[in-house]
Amino acid sequence: HILRSASQGDPNGLYTMGVIFKTGEHVEKDMEKALSYYLKAAEKGDVEGAYKAGVILFNGDGVERNVDAAMKLAAAGVAEGFEPSIGLLETIMAFRNNN
Repeated sequence: HILRSASQGDPNGLYTMGVIFKTGEHVEKDMEKALSYYLKAAEKGDVEGAYKAGVILFNGDGVERNVDAAMKLAAAGVAEGFEPSIGLLETIMAFRNNN
């Protein structure tokens, strides 16, 4: 059901697949696949997917670190009023100011 939903481009299904691969729930943990699903969800307007992708990219959690992409994703969440994205953007800005 979730896989079908994701394959049809449903943002909730895409986000859920990201969670499954991030946590390794019923599958081998794969941060690149998790990131891919979160980014696809974000492209469909899922702010939580954008946030999760931003965190993975900022931390370089199993993928190459990309602070610029993380900042864009966090800013998208902030624009939608997604509270966790505000904290992420603040963290990224503090990091940039110190480096």
